Amino acid sequence: MNNPKEEILQKVEAFVVDAMGVNDPAHDGDHIKRVVTLTRKLLTFYPQANAFRTELLAWLHDMQDDKLAAQAETASLAEFLLAEGVDKEDIDFVLSAIPYISYRKHPKLPEGTPIEICIVQDADRLDAMGAIGIARTFAYGGAKGRPLGESLAHFEEKLLLLYDLLSTPEARELAKPRLALLQDFYRQYKEETK
Repeated sequence: MNNPKEEILQKVEAFVVDAMGVNDPAHDGDHIKRVVTLTRKLLTFYPQANAFRTELLAWLHDMQDDKLAAQAETASLAEFLLAEGVDKEDIDFVLSAIPYISYRKHPKLPEGTPIEICIVQDADRLDAMGAIGIARTFAYGGAKGRPLGESLAHFEEKLLLLYDLLSTPEARELAKPRLALLQDFYRQYKEETK
């Protein structure tokens, strides 16, 4: 017997990956898939979390990012999810949670934030760290025509700060080697550009 929620998530995946294909390489479908994989990993530590809502939020977390080419209005996202059989309560939760994933809007989540939001925000931030984070930074900078030094400034403005803003201890553990790589790369870049 098929799991209806799993079928919904597969349809959401196809929709999101297709939509995100118009974005720069740092915010494409592969980024979303990595965030979902990290979300699933973090979910294993939180059986009390609503896994369906959490994964749905992970798939949709960049769909309303104003710096990206792919954007969906709240109403059209709600219509799509309703048509796919998602309950209104789940839709309301996910659509109200999307802004909380953004670093620009919510660098640090307030105490009492639902664990589902904490997990997805942590997963998204993990994907901005380590080797992938470095590659994404320069891919985005290149897509925007930025010089290398301007892309490196992103390390100071955001990437090197992310570890201290993670909400879950499990994400901090996963982030340790990623942070070390970011720090080493940053130091080496500075050394080579003296």
